[in-house]
Amino acid sequence: MKVLVVDDKKENLYLLERMIKKIGYEVVVADNGKQALEKLNGADFKMVISDILMPVMDGFQLCRAVRSDEKFNDLLFVFYTATYVEKEDKEFALKLGADKFLRKPLEPEKFIRIIKEIILKKELSQTKPSKIVVKEEKELLKLYSERLIHKLEKKLLDLEKEIIERKRVEDALKKSEKQYYEAFRRAECYKDLFAHDINNILQNILIATQLCQFLSDNPEQQQIAAESREKIIQQVRRGANLTSNVRKLSQLEMNEINLEKRNLLPILENIVSNYRKSDIDKELDIKIEFSDENCNVLANEFLEDVFRNIFENNITHNENQIVRIKIKISREQIENKRYIRTEFNDNGIGIEDSRKKEIFRRQYSKFSIGLGLSLVQRIIDTFNGKIWVEDRVPNDYKKGSKFILLIPEVI
Repeated sequence: MKVLVVDDKKENLYLLERMIKKIGYEVVVADNGKQALEKLNGADFKMVISDILMPVMDGFQLCRAVRSDEKFNDLLFVFYTATYVEKEDKEFALKLGADKFLRKPLEPEKFIRIIKEIILKKELSQTKPSKIVVKEEKELLKLYSERLIHKLEKKLLDLEKEIIERKRVEDALKKSEKQYYEAFRRAECYKDLFAHDINNILQNILIATQLCQFLSDNPEQQQIAAESREKIIQQVRRGANLTSNVRKLSQLEMNEINLEKRNLLPILENIVSNYRKSDIDKELDIKIEFSDENCNVLANEFLEDVFRNIFENNITHNENQIVRIKIKISREQIENKRYIRTEFNDNGIGIEDSRKKEIFRRQYSKFSIGLGLSLVQRIIDTFNGKIWVEDRVPNDYKKGSKFILLIPEVI
C-alpha cells in the first residue's frame, strides 16, 4: 500500500517518510502539487498527505484536482500544514474534500496514531473518502482567492514586522558598536593620560626627595628643604586625585546613570568651605554670587566632582599668591530649555584659544591637568549639559579664564 507525501521542503519529506514507513506503508514523495498529480496517475495510492504552501501548484489546487477526478474516489486526502492554520483555512480545506486537516508540528507518535485512525475508519466503515462540498467553480474560486489574499496580507504584515524588528536590531547594533568604539577610544585616552601624569608625579617626587636629602645637613637651606617636602605632599595629593578620577571615569563607563533633583548651591558652598580650611600655600579669595537659593538641577553625586575638579584647575594653574575665584550662578533659557548657568572666573594663567577645546580631551603640555577636565566633560555629558571655557577678559587670555557650565534646571 502506497502513501504519497507532498511537501516542498526536503527535511519535511524525510521526516514524514520515516514516520509513514513505521506504519508499514510504502512512501512516494513529491515536492509540489503538479508533480504529485503526475505520480498519482502512474500508480495506485491509498492516501495523500500534503502541505498547502508550495510552488507550481499548492495543496488546495491539488486537493481540488484530486476530488474532481473520479478515478481518485477511494483516495484519502490529508492536509498537514504549518502556514495555513486558521479556522477559515481548515473550513475551506474540508469543503474541498479533505478527509483531515492537521497543523504542524505534531509529535511523531500522535501523527502516526491519527493516520492509522483515518485508514482504519475507512476500512471498517467502507465509506467513500470525502467529496467536494462546494461544486460551483465560481464559489470555489472565490473561497480560494480569499484564503490566498488573507495569507498574502498576513505574510506582508509579518514581513513588515520582521523589517521593523531587523531595523531595530541593526540600529541597536550600530549604536552598541559606536558606544563600544567610543568607550575603547576614551579608555585609550585615559590610559595614556594616566601613564603620562603618573610618570610626571613620580619624577617630581623623586626630584624633591633628592633635593631634601642633599639639603638635610645644610642649616642655611632648610627653607628650600621645607618647600621640597611640601612639593612631595602636593604630588602625593595629586596622585590620589588622579586615581580617584580614574575610578570615577570607570564608574561612568560601566554603570547606568541615574539623575535626580539636586541643589548645586550648598554643594558649592561646602567645597569652598573645605578649600578655605585646607593648608594650600596660597591665599584664596572665593566669592559666590546668586540671586536665588533654589538652584536645582538634574544631576547626581558626580556634580561635586565637577566643581572640585574645576576648583583644582583654578588653583593649580594660578601663579598669583592670591587666587581669586568669582562664581556667578544664574538662569538661562535656550530653545525652550531651562538651565542653571554657573561661571567660574579666575585670575590664573589663562588658556590660549587653540587649547580651549583641547583641555577637555588630551593634554600633554606643561599645563597638563591630567584627567580632571576630561572627567568634568564626561560627567556634564551625562547630565545633558554643556561646558566650555572663555577668556575672563575678552580677547586677553592672560588675564584668566571663565569656565561656564549649563546644567538642565529642575523646577
